[in-house]
Amino acid sequence: MENQDIRARILQDIYSRKEKGEEILTRADQYASLLGIPENKANFNLEYLLRAGLVKGEAIAGPNSTKKTAMVFDMTAHGMEAVEGRYGRDLAINYNVMSFNAPVAGSQIAVGSQINQTHSVAINDFEELYRYVDTKLDKWQKESLKPVLEELDAQVKRDSIKASTLKKISEMASTWGPVAIPILEALAKLTGMKP
Repeated sequence: MENQDIRARILQDIYSRKEKGEEILTRADQYASLLGIPENKANFNLEYLLRAGLVKGEAIAGPNSTKKTAMVFDMTAHGMEAVEGRYGRDLAINYNVMSFNAPVAGSQIAVGSQINQTHSVAINDFEELYRYVDTKLDKWQKESLKPVLEELDAQVKRDSIKASTLKKISEMASTWGPVAIPILEALAKLTGMKP
């Protein structure tokens, strides 16, 4: 993933979480896990966003070191405007990544100079969710997630959804990066609850 794409995804994540009233991620290791990139690359891009004035935070130097660790506390008004496409087109951020932040059923979108394609799928029932899991997750992820999904499916059919089941799925998926986003969105839709 290119640095400009990483910056766009970080900004979009902060914007989305703030809009939903959720706590934002603050550290490079959290963004590294979310995006599936090395921590030093996440830190490098957080520092850029700080210097560009798009996020509020601080780059803290370690003891006896020039290496700085970026901490994000909030998004600036300019950062919000950048996500909304109203500010900073001269910044090194891939705005095409931010433009397509919602699932688009059956479409393909090509972005960037090297043409990376993404395919978002609208998941409307548990069968479609199972198919997505079978095709997008690795063996270990499937083995850990499927039994919990089946448990949730049974709870939905009995109309007795347990928050602990949703929390368990959310905690598992939180380390899987972008592949988890459609799963979490589908769960919110299928259960009427936020995982």
